[in-house]
Amino acid sequence: MTSILLGAFSLFCVGPSLMLSLPDSLGLMAVGQVLLGITIIFLFIPCLPEMVNVAVPYFPGQEERVNNLACGMFNSFLGGG
Repeated sequence: MTSILLGAFSLFCVGPSLMLSLPDSLGLMAVGQVLLGITIIFLFIPCLPEMVNVAVPYFPGQEERVNNLACGMFNSFLGGG
């Protein structure tokens, strides 16, 4: 819950917020981006074991490979997105 709230606040910082009367400044945008990068990790990491658990039955006997590919894809999409 904490990371959801911090993530929501960081999104207010990224763009000029009329609701919170935050100015349109580059420094505030940078703080918002950094805070969003830190908090989004805590939202996405719990999803990784669920992805692996869903994929393992489709590839019996290759659990290590499924783990490696899931981690690689997760990091690729997170870094590229």
